[in-house]
Amino acid sequence: MGRDRIVEPELIRLTISDGDYIDVKKRLNHGEYDDHLARIAPYQTPGEPIRMETRQIRTSKVLAYLLGWSLTHKGKPIPMAPDMPENARLDVLNSLDRQTFTEIHQAISAHEDKYDAEAEAAKNGQGGENGSSAISPSPVSATGVTSGSALSTETSTPSS
Repeated sequence: MGRDRIVEPELIRLTISDGDYIDVKKRLNHGEYDDHLARIAPYQTPGEPIRMETRQIRTSKVLAYLLGWSLTHKGKPIPMAPDMPENARLDVLNSLDRQTFTEIHQAISAHEDKYDAEAEAAKNGQGGENGSSAISPSPVSATGVTSGSALSTETSTPSS
């Protein structure tokens, strides 16, 4: 049996400073990743060097992954939800102080790096070989909650 090739929505909670958390997508599907790339390189012409919108690189990644958070302002929740229009979510992100945005971006980047490394290890680790054989034994899966970085911890919950 091969790997599942459809991305099911799954939420991961990452703990950040001051007891706050952010809820992010476990992984992006093809369309979400393409949307992220389109935001950072809107002027790409096939065969020509990539011209990236450098102002959007970090913000685009956060927009692609972020589902919600526990952040507040003056004791009230700061709205952030996937059903908000993208420009409204962008306005909220742009209103954050630089340190908070950087912390969120770093937590998401660490999460993305961890997931990519796990996916690559699973792909290359079947049967202890670097490629796939005609008949591969089932990979052994690790269980338990692990830390994504010194800045964050991850917990996984299925989305509805």
